[in-house]
Amino acid sequence: MWLADRESFGGSTACAWGGLWWCGVGWWLWLWWSLSLWGWCRRGRLARVWGSAACGGCAQRNQSEVYSVISEDDFPEGGLTAKQLMDLLEQDPAFRAGRASGEAELEQRVRRWREAEQPLVEDLRREGVCVDSVWDLVNTSEPYPEALAVLMAHLERDVYPDRVREGIARALAVIPASVYWDRLRAVYQKPLGRGAKEGVAVALAVAVAAAAEHMDAVEALVRDEGNGASRVHFVGAILRIGGMRGRSFVESLRSDPVLGREASALLSK
Repeated sequence: MWLADRESFGGSTACAWGGLWWCGVGWWLWLWWSLSLWGWCRRGRLARVWGSAACGGCAQRNQSEVYSVISEDDFPEGGLTAKQLMDLLEQDPAFRAGRASGEAELEQRVRRWREAEQPLVEDLRREGVCVDSVWDLVNTSEPYPEALAVLMAHLERDVYPDRVREGIARALAVIPASVYWDRLRAVYQKPLGRGAKEGVAVALAVAVAAAAEHMDAVEALVRDEGNGASRVHFVGAILRIGGMRGRSFVESLRSDPVLGREASALLSK
């Protein structure tokens, strides 16, 4: 139940650095699909595509023109397979350069994050928790009760990059950490980066599921629009443990522009 409960409220997120790169691939997929339609309609041979910034941590392309010679033969009837598309992309020097640049930038980010979390890693090892990164705890199903006090203390330190602090918070999204409810709530109500805010919300959602006496407090957090989209993690917890009161509260969120979709989806189950 250690990991299952955490995953039911937003779960552990793997250290998926490769997902950032795939954002760029997704942009290229959209680009080539658009060009295929252009080719079918115009039956031309020259398409002009303006470079644009890739999403997230992916590489950014300069705002210079990129020319691709495209014939209708490049787009067979029925469209391209994924392999054919990737083969075409691999022939594009700009794509290869952008990918290499993005991978290099990502490696630098990961290196900075690893360096920043070394004080935490060292404290965890002194407690007998041998990890290379706090995300090793997020991604394990093994209990780590001896790490919780260390994690809570480091979460309260406003010295870590957002990605590291998010990992600390998500590592605290386990039922035994519910004893830190008040401290978690105090951190949540302070200015946080987007990732850390999400992580602490997940930890609080797990904690409230373990201690229903915090219902008044968690409802107040949900009403506070300043807490942004991270409030969505509380909706399921309130519905699960709040009984008729909780259901009524979630019903009141149906028209909320941020939480309405989640509330409606949960109520329809």
